[in-house]
Amino acid sequence: MAVLQVLEDCLGTDRPLAFLSGPAFASEIAEGLVTAVTIASEDRELANDLMELLASTNFRALYSPDVVGVELGGAMKNVIALAAGESRDWS
Repeated sequence: MAVLQVLEDCLGTDRPLAFLSGPAFASEIAEGLVTAVTIASEDRELANDLMELLASTNFRALYSPDVVGVELGGAMKNVIALAAGESRDWS
């Protein structure tokens, strides 16, 4: 079951939902490195509002209507990163 389905089961379907997906590291964003993320939502107006709210010189959000695809892509990316032995200096 996708996160979208869980949230709709818990919150109902009377409100739009949007999801932010990376890759993005807070430390890199704080350092001002250029970062692009995805806002996935079935509600284009909500996504546009969020993209405008988050936009800055170094940070950009792009739109996708494919909520489940973005969720699955993020989950698969994490599995591949773990399997490949992704390591990151978190200090």
